[in-house]
Amino acid sequence: MRRSLPILMALLCLSFLGYSQKFYTVHVGTFVNAKSADFDPIRQLGFVHSYPMDGDLTQVFLGGYDDKAKAQKIANDLKV
Repeated sequence: MRRSLPILMALLCLSFLGYSQKFYTVHVGTFVNAKSADFDPIRQLGFVHSYPMDGDLTQVFLGGYDDKAKAQKIANDLKV
């Protein structure tokens, strides 16, 4: 049983290496006193998530893009 544990762990690690996927995320911006509802208009573009920072600042991101070109298009569209 002791010998099979390292082998099992090695196989498990190797299975994760073959499963890697790339996802792209767009940085929407950094906002003061951001509320979730403020970003309802862009929810249709991707998965909205945020990262709280000091001083009532929040970084907002759109993610879940498996194609770099699509993420770049969304980033460009947000600039308009």
